[in-house]
Amino acid sequence: MSDPTLRVLVERLLAAQEIDDLDAQDALRHPDFVEEYPQSRERIRGRDRVRQMLETHPSPPRGMRSRLTELANDFVLAEVAAEYNGEPWWIAGFFSGAGGQLTSERTYFGPAYPAPDWRAPWVERITADDWLQDAGGHGEVTRETAQRLVDLSMDYDAIGPMRHPDWYGDMPQTGERFRGHANYAAAHRNFPGGMPQGEGQLRGPEDEWVVAPTFAPTRVAGHGAHWAAEGWLTYPNGDRYLSVMIAEFRDGLSVAERWYYFPPFDPPAWRDGISERY
Repeated sequence: MSDPTLRVLVERLLAAQEIDDLDAQDALRHPDFVEEYPQSRERIRGRDRVRQMLETHPSPPRGMRSRLTELANDFVLAEVAAEYNGEPWWIAGFFSGAGGQLTSERTYFGPAYPAPDWRAPWVERITADDWLQDAGGHGEVTRETAQRLVDLSMDYDAIGPMRHPDWYGDMPQTGERFRGHANYAAAHRNFPGGMPQGEGQLRGPEDEWVVAPTFAPTRVAGHGAHWAAEGWLTYPNGDRYLSVMIAEFRDGLSVAERWYYFPPFDPPAWRDGISERY
């Protein structure tokens, strides 16, 4: 029997996490498994330390509902809606694997945010189920096309021609959807205090690195019709957030995008001696 696909491994891991089956999780992780938390700049090396972390966790997430996207042969993104201490939270985890086991996970955590009143004229409210559905009719694009979309992600005029007539953009954490690029552009022209900026690097499945002028990906992964970027946003008031952007393509154009926003945080005391800083 051939090894399970990376997608199947991630599905099994999420199911085991939901019921706190640590033995099942151990079987899915390689002994040298590495887990990273970019928001706190922590890294946990080795399956045994990851288990120690899970055994120590004072309040693991519950009620997880997930959407998985295969970004490349060696990357799967899990977008997860969960409850953390009784509050709605969102998780974005990038998984890699080899030889029938998971080898790494790079994970972000963020709360749900209230939808701001100022954006109401240009968005529609979506339910907790809407973000689980994809746009359909997908078609492959080159890495150059995906890269250009990310490069222009903060330029609401220049990015318009790269978006499909059926395009929509979701903010799952606020339950909002921009239906059509015109609404997106109008809202961003009225963004209070000015648009955020970023600086950084991109990475694709070929491990090529380039500089991005606005949104600041630390990694871009994908293939075919699905691509995702991780990066920094800096707002005019000095606030900084890590962000994850996911794009689906049809007819050579972006047909759907999702954005998540994750604040940096200090490493919790209960992970002392388990994680290392980087």
